[in-house]
Amino acid sequence: MHKSGRNRQQSEKMKVNELRRKLARLVRRIEETHGWLRMVEGLGESSSEVKNPEEVRRS
Repeated sequence: MHKSGRNRQQSEKMKVNELRRKLARLVRRIEETHGWLRMVEGLGESSSEVKNPEEVRRS
C-alpha cells in the first residue's frame, strides 16, 4: 500500500474513533437526562399525593 492509502486509513480510523467518543458522550447525556426525568416524575407524584391525599387513596 502506498503512502496516500495509509494516510486515508489513518484518517478514517481517526474519524471512527471521534464518532465513538461522540456516541459515548451522547449515551452518557441521555442516561443523565433519563435519571433527571425519573427524579422529577417522582417529585411530581409525591407532590400530587400531598396535595390530594383523598384522591390518591381512592385510586
